[in-house]
Amino acid sequence: MLGPDCEVAPWGSWSVTAKTSTHEVRVTAAAPPLAASNTTVLRAPQDDTNAGMAPLCRESFKGTVEVSMWELDPATGRRGAAVLDGVTSDTAAVEVGGGPWYAPWTGLAELKEPLGSLATIQVDVQGLARLLKPFVDIVPGL
Repeated sequence: MLGPDCEVAPWGSWSVTAKTSTHEVRVTAAAPPLAASNTTVLRAPQDDTNAGMAPLCRESFKGTVEVSMWELDPATGRRGAAVLDGVTSDTAAVEVGGGPWYAPWTGLAELKEPLGSLATIQVDVQGLARLLKPFVDIVPGL
């Protein structure tokens, strides 16, 4: 199974696309310009384990996100019906870190077994919600 195909800017835009044999999903996010009023600096571990944490990450809760998902024809791999067609939200949390990065980066991942098979398991979301409902008062946000 092919994993995510990622495009990440040093700040401000993210794009991830992933496919299985039956579906394709694309998630894109954007953030306001890099400014102290729009972001928070976070400390993150450094490559040198003895160096401790350093202010290497930025995050914002003022991002926007768009999600699209399509069914794929298993024989041809072509997109079919849209399951989600450009669903958007302006309450996205976005983060970039581990830099400093001065240029965009891209990457393609492949999910090896057993994760490849686990990622294709059908999940009964409604059934899972019914199962977890008694715990909502115990675990806020569940």
